[in-house]
Amino acid sequence: MLLTRELQLGGWEASERVEIVRSLHGDMLSFAYASVAVAVGASMTAIQTGQNALWSVVAFTSLIAAIRLVTMLMVRQRSHNADFDVVFWERLYLVLGTVHVASVGAWTTIVFLVGGGAFAQVVSFATAIGYLIGIQARNFPSPLIARVQTAAAAVPMVTGLLIQGTAWYVGYAFILLVFFAGILRTNGRICETFLGALRAARMNEELAHFDTLTHLPNRAYTNRRLDELTRDTYEPFAVHFVDLDRFKRINDTLGHKAGDAVLIETARRFREVVGTSGFISRFAGDEFLILQYGADAEAAAGLADRLVEAMREPFMIHGAPATTGCSVGTALFPLHGEDAELLTRQADTALYQAKSAGRSTARMFAADMLDRETNRLRIETGLRLALEDNQLRLFFQPLVEPNTLRISTCEALIRWMAPDGRMISPGEFLPVAEETGLMGTLTDWTLYEAMRIASDWPSSVAVAVNLSPSQLLRADMVEVISTALRETNFDPRRLEIEITENLLLGEHQPVLAKLEALRDMGISIALDDFGTGFSNFSYIARLPIGKVKIDRSFLTGIIADKRRQSLLRGFVHLVASLDLRIVVEGVETIELLEFVSSDPQVTQIQGFVFGRPLPETAIGTLLRASSSTGREMAESRPRIAISGQ
Repeated sequence: MLLTRELQLGGWEASERVEIVRSLHGDMLSFAYASVAVAVGASMTAIQTGQNALWSVVAFTSLIAAIRLVTMLMVRQRSHNADFDVVFWERLYLVLGTVHVASVGAWTTIVFLVGGGAFAQVVSFATAIGYLIGIQARNFPSPLIARVQTAAAAVPMVTGLLIQGTAWYVGYAFILLVFFAGILRTNGRICETFLGALRAARMNEELAHFDTLTHLPNRAYTNRRLDELTRDTYEPFAVHFVDLDRFKRINDTLGHKAGDAVLIETARRFREVVGTSGFISRFAGDEFLILQYGADAEAAAGLADRLVEAMREPFMIHGAPATTGCSVGTALFPLHGEDAELLTRQADTALYQAKSAGRSTARMFAADMLDRETNRLRIETGLRLALEDNQLRLFFQPLVEPNTLRISTCEALIRWMAPDGRMISPGEFLPVAEETGLMGTLTDWTLYEAMRIASDWPSSVAVAVNLSPSQLLRADMVEVISTALRETNFDPRRLEIEITENLLLGEHQPVLAKLEALRDMGISIALDDFGTGFSNFSYIARLPIGKVKIDRSFLTGIIADKRRQSLLRGFVHLVASLDLRIVVEGVETIELLEFVSSDPQVTQIQGFVFGRPLPETAIGTLLRASSSTGREMAESRPRIAISGQ
């Protein structure tokens, strides 16, 4: 990988100049052959003429050649380092190469000055011209070096010819100058071809290793960089895996252009936060990977927190604010792993824990996360088998009308009955289903099963099914529900779809269009867990909903707290003023039942006061028993709160 400081020398990029310097110092073997040829040729002329001055040429050219071979070896070893000073090594090549070529050219002049015979003149000129032609193949990437070194050889060689003073030698000097001019012209053309190929290669490198949207390194480039770091460095560093929260929601509701704008702005914010202390890449989709150099646990945790904080500020999309966030998982080298694959796996594990903790947070890898990750994989594998082996069941919790204590709706709740008879909590497997893409299959199954089972109930009883935010954003969700209605021959007026209020923040048109389509089919829309999000009443009034379910948190300590009682009554009154039906959730005792029932504006009550959710057979039997009412169900239960819904 090319790691150099940014330069613009001669119009070339830093990466191009590094390649030029490598080319100038490359092919040590051919250079050694040429240097030996010069030394042997100069030695032959010294022996033939008996002049000590020529032995000085042998010694000097050999010394310079040895120094240049050492510099070539050093460039080969150091040119991949981040601190490689390309300008220094290019200038050193220019100086040493010019001195070397000038000494070879001076050899021909000395031969003429000491009165060397025809043999010495032919050997010196033939060797010097051959050497000069050879170095053009090395110098072609740099026209400046080619011109300087050609002049360094030409001046002493032409001077030696002119010293002779005869027309023949002067004529040959002119021919030699024309020859040198031709070499320089050819060198210039080769240089243009070389730089064109180099720039094309660099463009291909960027297309292969850089993200065209954010201009950040991509996954392939990052993996290579991470491999280099784990292999070649002994300094600690941190790997941060960053995943954008709710990015798919922005993409699906506002469009891919909006998603692209968020990614570009995210890259800009991360560059500001990381600065020169690390390396940022777009690893995949809405995932970024950041390498933080020289970081210990404290520094890594600090950067992770700053990344999370940088994403709290809303994005301006189409002139309107849109909120997202990011979750960060961090692993440290060499503490958490000494190879690239292990480090990324540990950081990814930490990222999953951060997302499981509620998103928009950061987590450092810890050994106990592996146990949780193993458990997650076990759940994922088991859930796939459960879908195939019919291990999933629907249980139903009644919603009771307080004035008649008759059951008018039953909410469908999914349960997983493991082969060993153990019931696995939805809180365990539903988050895994969301992460692994199984939620769509679960939702389709739940919708169909709920309608199939409810088809056998009295026609006055509806069934309610929860839709997670990810499912309502599905392009085919309306069609899935319509197909299930048709295949089960279920009356759409008996189906309720429950959604959470946070899904609707921003009033995104595609979501509203789906809700309106469902409403137009006769399906009722209920807003679940109201009071836990950020909706206001004027906003709710514009939504195509027919029912609001007030969250159970409003009932905590309400019997002994007059202010809580006033708050609940105020909520109920405001919702009722919007001509919406009202459900109070979390009623778990007879005392709470009597308190909530005293408000005539409450249309339905839900809670464990009426018992645990019932399986298919039990709920069917209960609903068909015309004598069963909510009062009888409530009074047949102990007056205790039952947990584990």
